[in-house]
Amino acid sequence: AFRRTNIKHIFIPKFVKSIGSSAFYGSSLESIEFSKDSQLQKIGSYAFCLTKIRSIIIPKHVKDIMYSTFNCCALLESVTFPEDSELEFIQSKAFEFSTISSLNFPPKLKELDDNWRENTTNLNRITLSSNNQYFKCIDDKIIVQKSNPNNDKYDILFLAFKDIEKAFIPSYIKVIKNNAFYGCKLEKVEFEENSELEIIEEYAFANTVIQSDLIFPKNLKIIDAHAFNSSEFQSIIFPKDSKLYEIRNQAFSNAEIDKFVFPNEMKFVSIGIFHPSKKLNELILPDSIELIDPSKRALLSVEKIRIPQKVTDFG
Repeated sequence: AFRRTNIKHIFIPKFVKSIGSSAFYGSSLESIEFSKDSQLQKIGSYAFCLTKIRSIIIPKHVKDIMYSTFNCCALLESVTFPEDSELEFIQSKAFEFSTISSLNFPPKLKELDDNWRENTTNLNRITLSSNNQYFKCIDDKIIVQKSNPNNDKYDILFLAFKDIEKAFIPSYIKVIKNNAFYGCKLEKVEFEENSELEIIEEYAFANTVIQSDLIFPKNLKIIDAHAFNSSEFQSIIFPKDSKLYEIRNQAFSNAEIDKFVFPNEMKFVSIGIFHPSKKLNELILPDSIELIDPSKRALLSVEKIRIPQKVTDFG
């Protein structure tokens, strides 16, 4: 309706129930105000894409923030939901390439797409409603989430705030969500004793700097693709009784690693997990390894590698 127009300010009356996809796309819109008793239920994809709004208070009956709703809002600082908001879901790339710095999770919000905060480099503060039963904040540094809404256990590490310096991962965490530590600069990552961690998802530690050794807990089973893309560490170490059985392709692509020690019981290693490799000084393979699938480009940066005696096939 107002796509690419010069409109700067608008008041939305209470009887409007839907704002269509791309409704204000590329317009000069600077501010939008809703009636206090607004009946708005839906805001479509790209609705405010490329506008000049700085802040917005979403009416309480809106249940979803759609795909790329606030994409490329270069002046956007905050999106606020009232305490009685009915919001349940935030879709992928909702705030991509915007300058949003703060956001609140209202009581009924329970699900966010994996890429909901993609390319939101300024988003450094999220506040949770005390009445939200799906997420919880720990030490004002990390947000954890329930994998099962009917369970009392917050077993997913959902995200860490950008100003975190030391990450202490509670023992009950089973999954570190994608992008959880994206872009963080950490002095140390420590896992509580008897950690139940099983999965580190895609891009969980991408673009992260860890200034000490990273020692994984024994119950870790899967490191997903690109989990540590473009990150920096001293050493990657697995315990002797590690249960890890899969490191997915390019899990450590473009990472800077001084030393990588594979788990003792792994029988198959794909060097492609380091492709493309930025820095990998020393690669230590366990005696259990029988098959190595090499990546010539990944091996270019390796200064030292030891091939176990059991290896019968080297790609």
